[in-house]
Amino acid sequence: MKKIISIILLVLMIFIGCEKKIEKSIEVVSREYRAIWSEDYNFDTPILIDNLSDLKNFIEEHPEQFANENKFLEDYNEEFFKSKLIYIFIKSESSGSNNISAKGVKIEGDKLTLIINREVSEIGTADMAAWICLFEVNRSDIKDIKTVGYEIIEKN
Repeated sequence: MKKIISIILLVLMIFIGCEKKIEKSIEVVSREYRAIWSEDYNFDTPILIDNLSDLKNFIEEHPEQFANENKFLEDYNEEFFKSKLIYIFIKSESSGSNNISAKGVKIEGDKLTLIINREVSEIGTADMAAWICLFEVNRSDIKDIKTVGYEIIEKN
């Protein structure tokens, strides 16, 4: 009798959707830069860039703090966006001494999570910093994604 009840419960769990979501990591190219800080930026929200024009506009609206132009734009062209896209994450920091870096992504079920490293300096400065993290993702890897979130890993 206990075996029958156990089997019924197992079958119900499968049909109800209680099965464990499978997490997978995918290979991505990630990069980051420190932008000129602005309170108008869309902080802490993943932004999808799926064409070269939108990427150029984003870079123009979020210029690098220590250079006239982002040299990595040379790596992107229309061909790139045929098979890939970019998710961007903007993180505001109250100290320019803190460091933000794009680590990678993971997929769990139909959710894509951007993984960001945050290193807090022991002695900070009093200047605001805006860090831009870019995650290049293959379109085929995320065809079933319905939501995009982020996870910040604190390092001290």
